Amino acid sequence: MRARRPALVLAAGIAAVAGVVSWLTATASRQLRVKVALVLGGPFVLRTAAHDLLGTVRRLRRRWTPATRVTLRGEIDTRNADRNARLLTAAVRHTKGTLDIDMAKVTHLSHSGTTALVDALRGAHAVGIPVTVHGANSQVREALHGVGLDRLLTYRNGSASS
Repeated sequence: MRARRPALVLAAGIAAVAGVVSWLTATASRQLRVKVALVLGGPFVLRTAAHDLLGTVRRLRRRWTPATRVTLRGEIDTRNADRNARLLTAAVRHTKGTLDIDMAKVTHLSHSGTTALVDALRGAHAVGIPVTVHGANSQVREALHGVGLDRLLTYRNGSASS
């Protein structure tokens, strides 16, 4: 709940200022049409403005927050795909910045291994968390491309720790 408090205070402040400005405008206006438009459209405009502002604040906070790094290694196939998917899902759930996945030590990524990663990476994309894959070899990139995950990722050469 503490993490949401600043966002709620910011949204309440925006709503209060916009409400006062709308009230002053409606009071100063002599035309009934303007007053009706402000009363009917005001809440929608306020909600939209607050939503846009909070989205911008979240993106800026992610940009300034250090990245969460996850290192995957070895072969990712049916045997260990679920474990890696749980690891990535937990990282997505707890990150406030970007998610850096170091795949420099992944020797093989099978099709079943990629499908287990799909939910975690789509979840990150759904909440707007940028995902960067570091050090993926050509076989890993090909496997990620085969299931369409390359559209949700950014590739970087080298290890995430460098």
